[in-house]
Amino acid sequence: IDLYPFLMQKLKFLQRSCRQGCPLSPFLFALSLEPLAQTIRQHPQIAFIICCNTSHSISLYADDILLYLDKVPTSLPNVLDTFENFSSLVVKQNIPVANQFRYLGVEIFPNLGTIAKKNSQNIFDRIESDLNHWISLPNSLQSRISIIKMDIFFIWGRKRARVKLTTLQRHKKRGGLSVPNFEFYFFPLKRIKL
Repeated sequence: IDLYPFLMQKLKFLQRSCRQGCPLSPFLFALSLEPLAQTIRQHPQIAFIICCNTSHSISLYADDILLYLDKVPTSLPNVLDTFENFSSLVVKQNIPVANQFRYLGVEIFPNLGTIAKKNSQNIFDRIESDLNHWISLPNSLQSRISIIKMDIFFIWGRKRARVKLTTLQRHKKRGGLSVPNFEFYFFPLKRIKL
């Protein structure tokens, strides 16, 4: 900004920082973060994970950065050096290293094969717990469908179904209750690439 004095006059209200909730804040953050991300992506000695013939390097979401590093003993020191050069901050090297961590609600493990298994099991356990709680609530059939549209056993109170699933899946105008077809959710999940 110092290079362009005409911009400096327009941004005089910015002194040391932006106020929380300022609409300019995300744009300034993105502008300052993208050069770091580009440098990390283009660094010749930083190796990234390759999955399904696609290189996965860095994910930026709001103020979170997630790196997908391969050959960690050589890649990580280069990432830390790059970060220190950009930010003029020093990274503490003597902090303990975690074997797993949570990123945007997903548990990340060192072994890529366990990520889907462990996360899906946690989700299934929470769904089952919620269903066991909700099954005892005195709700009408329409309320049960509105509360959760993903479990047929919940709709019928763990009893035998009284109406065919295909009938329930029809649109309300065609005599159904708009229960989703589970295959429509299942197939796209199988096609998502990591």
